[in-house]
Amino acid sequence: MSREVLDWNKLELPSDQMTLGAIRRAQPEVFADTISGISQPINNVLAFELLFKEMDLAILAFAKAAGHKRPDLGVVRSETIQELKADYAAAGIGEGPASRLALIRKIESDAAAQGRAFAKPGKS
Repeated sequence: MSREVLDWNKLELPSDQMTLGAIRRAQPEVFADTISGISQPINNVLAFELLFKEMDLAILAFAKAAGHKRPDLGVVRSETIQELKADYAAAGIGEGPASRLALIRKIESDAAAQGRAFAKPGKS
């Protein structure tokens, strides 16, 4: 019996493209503290912000496609999409607004495809 969970290893997220160098270049102020190396909490690092937002959208798409109750993640999908597009621009991911939106739609589409595998007939 398989568990109805999203398989993160099967999702390709745009933030996967970020290298440590790209993270340092996107947010030099985070790495400005020469004593400890990082001057802000790790969750304020752009790469983690990207990942958390991508995961939220994937979870929502998976749950909807699987016919599950909407998980309470404390996010508004439309706001998360707008924030993620801006974050992608800051990180140099995508070639413009339309391409960034396409990247987000692919995350949702791929997660929904996994969710549909668990949907009960008439629930998707």
